[in-house]
Amino acid sequence: MRPGTITVHNVGRVAGLTAPNAPKNLYSMNIHEMASFLLSGL
Repeated sequence: MRPGTITVHNVGRVAGLTAPNAPKNLYSMNIHEMASFLLSGL
């Protein structure tokens, strides 16, 4: 499985959990999760 695919799934999972509760913070949270995941992948 490619890192890009894993990142998409990770972001999707976070989005599904936070969307109903904090739609305004969703974008920032996704960026943070994606950045952390990519950095850990390096």
